[in-house]
Formats: sequence, C-alpha cells, structure tokens
Amino acid sequence: MMAAGSPGDDRSWLTRFRRAVGHAFAVPTEAVWTDGDRRLADEVARIVVERRLEFAASLWLETHAPLAWSAGQVLHALSPILAGVGRERDAEQLARFLEKPGAVALLLERIEAAREKRDRPGGATAS
Repeated sequence: MMAAGSPGDDRSWLTRFRRAVGHAFAVPTEAVWTDGDRRLADEVARIVVERRLEFAASLWLETHAPLAWSAGQVLHALSPILAGVGRERDAEQLARFLEKPGAVALLLERIEAAREKRDRPGGATAS
C-alpha cells in the first residue's frame, strides 16, 4: 500500500491538482470550420490568385504560421481602430479564424485549389 501523499497516491495534492486544472490549458488539435471560415479562406485565396501572388503568399504563410494566433490577437486589439474605417467585422472574423489551429493550412489548401482552377483549361483566367 502506498503512503498518503506519495506521487502515485490518488490523494496526492499534485494528482488532485492535475485532475482539476489539466484541461485548463488544453489546446485543441483540430479546428471545426464554419461556413464563414470556409468563405473567408476562399475569398482570401481568390484575391491572392487573381493578383498572381500565390507563391509569395504561400511562402509568407508557411514562414509565419507559428504567429497566426498572435496575429489574431493583434487584430482583436486593432478592431476598435478598424471600426472607424468600417472594417471591424472583417477584422473580428479574420481574428477568430486565425486563432484556430490549422488556419494557415486551410488557407494554403484553398490558395492551391484556386490556382489549379485558374490554370485549368477553361478555368477562370486573370490577365
């Protein structure tokens, strides 16, 4: 039998503490994409591909992917300023999108799909 308070004992304060707050700092591993998230990713991809910036955008997104969550936080902080220009709703939507894990991967996927559609014979071509 284990002594009370030993590391393997259920009555250990550390074990009780871990059970009580273990989920508090859990980070979701997969995001649930809403229709709004998908529309936003498609709109960004469309703009990038129309301007033929898919390589630059992909490189930038891949390089800065670890900062996506922070970028979302910055957008939340700037939303009162952007409200004066009438873009607060867009900034909030983009901020919520960037906070989700996998947002950069979804953007890259949508950019690639839009590029393939543009380059396909009979696809939308931007001159």
